[in-house]
Amino acid sequence: MRTTLDITEILYGLVNVPEVTAIISGSTYRDERPENSAVQDVVCTSTTVDNEPFQEGVGYVNIHDPGTMPNHVWFKTVTGIIVPILKSHYVRNDYSLLVTNAAGPIKQEKQQGYFMSIRVRLKLYYNN
Repeated sequence: MRTTLDITEILYGLVNVPEVTAIISGSTYRDERPENSAVQDVVCTSTTVDNEPFQEGVGYVNIHDPGTMPNHVWFKTVTGIIVPILKSHYVRNDYSLLVTNAAGPIKQEKQQGYFMSIRVRLKLYYNN
């Protein structure tokens, strides 16, 4: 059975690549970024996955910028690189991805900055 940890790992593996890491000032993370991070980070996380033979789940790739105002040009650039990496990604007999939306910039609640959230729907084969 696949879990949300597996989905997070799939997303992380796809976005923790030079095309992405070269344009952010921080790092890529699984689940959450360091508290009070003052750099641009990318965070991969997952919220749900069912337990059917052909599992379905939802994951997110969140792009963070610590600025006091949303940096639309930077967000558009990073989103423009990440979405094609994720869009319609398919690994035969393993999983497929579909980007369902990209929302933001959204003001962060607990610290200064904004983020974009890319929502990804996954279909996974039930691998033991």
